[in-house]
Amino acid sequence: DRELFKELAEIFLKSYPKQLSDIQSAITRNDGKALEQSAHCIKGSVATFCAKPALEAAFELEIIGRENNMSNARKTYKALENEIGRLTAALEAIDSETKPEIN
Repeated sequence: DRELFKELAEIFLKSYPKQLSDIQSAITRNDGKALEQSAHCIKGSVATFCAKPALEAAFELEIIGRENNMSNARKTYKALENEIGRLTAALEAIDSETKPEIN
């Protein structure tokens, strides 16, 4: 269902900046519990779009938070951030295909 997909994409595009900010904040504070929760949240969001690399990075961050071993958190966050960038570009491209062109 293209309309449902479009709605889900719009929700994701509006919510992902805060989700990434929450993850970054948890890493900065060295707060494993908050990292686990924030990563779990974004993991569910990217799973909707079958974005496997982003899903894997979010899952890795979730585990890092659960184990409270933050040694690879920043590196993994950067990977997630890059994959989210790829996902958002794809979603925005799909969205622009459905909008009428204005001359």
